[in-house]
Amino acid sequence: MAPTPPRTEIDFPPSHPLLNRLSAGDLEIAQVAKAVLQNGEEPFVVTEDLVLARFLADIGISSLSGAQFIEITSQKPINKTVDASAKKVVTYQIRHLIWGFVSGVVSSLLGALIYENIALIASTIPVWGTVVAIPLIGVGLFWYREHFRLSYGVFEFFVGLIMSYYVFFPSFDYSSMGLAEGIQLLGGIYVMVRGLDNVGKGIAGTRLESLWERLF
Repeated sequence: MAPTPPRTEIDFPPSHPLLNRLSAGDLEIAQVAKAVLQNGEEPFVVTEDLVLARFLADIGISSLSGAQFIEITSQKPINKTVDASAKKVVTYQIRHLIWGFVSGVVSSLLGALIYENIALIASTIPVWGTVVAIPLIGVGLFWYREHFRLSYGVFEFFVGLIMSYYVFFPSFDYSSMGLAEGIQLLGGIYVMVRGLDNVGKGIAGTRLESLWERLF
């Protein structure tokens, strides 16, 4: 980023939908970058925070992921501290991708296990407990999606896959398919599509984004 000019407080539109999702540190970064822009220079911010990156784009400031920054500067000598920081960001990004895929698969297997034993679980919970648990589970899954989009997308894809497979197992027989089985199959495919959509959003800004865009 260009040298920081003297600081002035900059107000952002209070109605911006992402404003309440930014931390104080994010707002500080946006303030500095906007001040540089108003000083007549073109700043860019290196970040893996997708919410911050979208917010910066909306106010006219470019951002790069750690991988993009290293690729752009690979042919130029750069400050060792900056280089180390960028590599640290890339390492974090790789861990994020691995954790997202692994935790998504584990979550879906856990979900399948719960589904297999749902009758036993339901028999140990009173009716009012089930009534209370259902909306809490919904809220919990929404929180999961908002904070771990990649993991949730993988989880959602495999849940849709399992939903579809349960139409055919344990007895694989097309002749037994009726309206209910057809609806379940279509529902499972729909959930898989929603899962892939969330995976695509979860890997945005990472080195897998370009590959994803080429595939889809």
